[in-house]
Parts: sequence; C-alpha cells; structure tokens
Amino acid sequence: MISPEELQEIKLFLALLFPWDEHHDHLYKTVSWTFVGKDGGTSFANYAAQSLDDLMKLIETRARRAAANVYVALGTQKMASIEAFSNDGFPKAIRKHNNIASFKSIYLDIDVGKDGAYATTEDAFAALDDFCLRCSLPDPTMEIYSGSGGLHVYWCTVEPIPYPDWLPLANALRDAALGYKLKCDPQVTVNPAGILRVPNTWNHKKQPPTKVRLYREDGHSFPRYSYQQLVSVLSPYMGNQNIHQGNTTNNARTNNFTAGVSESTAPPVSIDDVAVNCMVIDDILDRGGNGDPEPV
Repeated sequence: MISPEELQEIKLFLALLFPWDEHHDHLYKTVSWTFVGKDGGTSFANYAAQSLDDLMKLIETRARRAAANVYVALGTQKMASIEAFSNDGFPKAIRKHNNIASFKSIYLDIDVGKDGAYATTEDAFAALDDFCLRCSLPDPTMEIYSGSGGLHVYWCTVEPIPYPDWLPLANALRDAALGYKLKCDPQVTVNPAGILRVPNTWNHKKQPPTKVRLYREDGHSFPRYSYQQLVSVLSPYMGNQNIHQGNTTNNARTNNFTAGVSESTAPPVSIDDVAVNCMVIDDILDRGGNGDPEPV
C-alpha cells in the first residue's frame, strides 16, 4: 500500500516530468508494469492516461498488483489506442517513436552492483557529482534510487521540448557521459520510447523486493532549467556523430574487425523507418517492448 505521503511524492515526480497545462492536456502519458504471463515468464502491459488524476490512479492500482514493477514512459504521446482498453477503461498505449510528442527532461540510468557498474550507490553519487562538475552540468532536478542500487537522474525543463529538439540534446548527454566513462546505460538516455521506474513503487528484480525512492536532501528545491540552458552546457557534444566507447577490452580484435572501414557520415535513421523493412523491429515496436528486457 502506498501511503498518502508517498502518493504526494509520486505527484511531485509526475508534475516535474510532464506538462499539465491546457495546451498539453490532450497528450497521453504511459504507465508500464510487469506481470506473470500464461507461460510463467515476465510480460509487460502498457496503458495510458491524459490527466494527472487518471495517471495517479493507473500507477496506484497497478502498484498493488502482485510482483508488479511499475514504470512511466518519459515522453508524452500524441495518441493512444481507440480499440484496446483495460478493464477499468484505460486505453492501450502506443509506445512508438513516431508517436512521441515531447519531453520535459533529459536523464541518465547509472548502474550499480553488477559487472561493469559502480560497486555502491555512494560510488555512483560521487561519480555523478564529478561528472556534473567536469561537464559544467547544473544540479540534477531529481535523483531516484532504483531499488537495485542504481540511480535514475533527471534534469527537468520548465517547458516541454518537442521530440525533434530533444533528441540532439539527449544524444549530447549520452556522449558527455560516455566521454567521461560514466557507468550508465547509454541507450536509456536516447530511447524516445524508454521507461524508468516510479518512486514509492517496488523493484521486484530480487527478493525480497526493495522500494524505489526519491532522493530528497534537506533544502533541495527541484530546480528546472530552460532548454537553452541545457543546450548551452551540452553544446560541445551536440552534433557529434562519432561512435564513443567506454572501458573496452580486447581492442586487438575490435581493431582487426574494423580495419579498412571508413567512418560513416550518413545521418541517423529513424527506428520507424527501420521497422518498415525489418519484421523483428516492427514486432517489437508494435508490442511496445512487451516481453523484452527493460531498464532497471
């Protein structure tokens, strides 16, 4: 059961993450959660709401379900299904790249407690602080303990950023993190249809489950930034088409594999364009990732 105080924290999280004014109240926000499928494996459900009250209801009711890991999609969506609905009336979400409208944050998923990750959450915080200092990034708006030791870190904006403007900014944050060799999942940062955990829900990846927490230091004011402020800070990394690598091993094999291959200057390709010619990608997008691995 989520306490009244915890519900208020979830409302704060959602208020910072999405636009709620009259110009954006038509947009959909998606809640994703895990459940045990008929084959005994873990499956994902993705349903959407438009108002803050409905989104809170969707989160609260799904968080009560047995062993449910609860997430939100970080980009708002233009449409939801008009044919498929949950038993309590929520439309099925359409988590496809070409349905994304806008974002109010850029974010990092910092890894802890597994191969190639930080040993402790304290180490992750220390690395984050140093990364922000060296890249001149402002204080994060929110830091979420993921329940597995990792951190979800958000820089939220005052106004929503249209998806075409958000993507170069997200790519720049990823490249800055990779350049620093921050131990994070770079794909999470640039995935427009990506999801991250909701605070005050449970992480069931291990037993016993652990609570996802919003980090709240005394005096923290949850600062928000303008799009131009973030562009100014990350401008050294914007437009960078080079492929970055963090800590690597077996470079001899990598160098041999790429010998004679010149650097590509081709522009990035939309995943939706790939889906037209790739049945595997088309199936994944059509399911909204249901049944596929998701971030911690």
